[in-house]
Amino acid sequence: MLYQLFQNNAHIFNYYESISKCDYCLNRPLFWLQQAIARTANQDFNLAKHHFETAYAFAREQSFDTFQIDNHYAHFLLKVALSASNVDNRSPFEIFSEAHAKLSKRRRGDEHYYYIYKVASDYLPFWKKFSKTFSLEQKVHFKNACEEIISMADKYLGLNTASEFNMVQATRKDLDIICHS
Repeated sequence: MLYQLFQNNAHIFNYYESISKCDYCLNRPLFWLQQAIARTANQDFNLAKHHFETAYAFAREQSFDTFQIDNHYAHFLLKVALSASNVDNRSPFEIFSEAHAKLSKRRRGDEHYYYIYKVASDYLPFWKKFSKTFSLEQKVHFKNACEEIISMADKYLGLNTASEFNMVQATRKDLDIICHS
């Protein structure tokens, strides 16, 4: 089964590689984001980072709204730290701070999306793994970040357009555990 999974991944990566030179794909931020997501899922973090950088570069050139890239990049940062991979030699707290900054960057209309809560579901495992290494000031900052997401989640859950209700509630509950630890 594991062999088949790696074989399927190879097909996916070969496909992306084969179309990456096509004019239609070459400068599209979401094309590079899709590659970054696939590489992150495969824990090929160095290549994923390169694809994120490419997606951001094309997004800047095109004045492209990066909310999708930001959410997945925050997820990437947390996954890298949780896997103990060393992609850029930063402390876990620095990585968390960047990830949270990406998640908490709000644009009009973002309040209708559940994506940030899916990424924030990694906060509790991150806290459990790294909080012992945080200073008191860093712990306060982390808990304030959790309170910020809880406040956003409460507003989101009050919307009649809210989806993924159970996942958002579970994330909110996990963040509450951090705040009360």
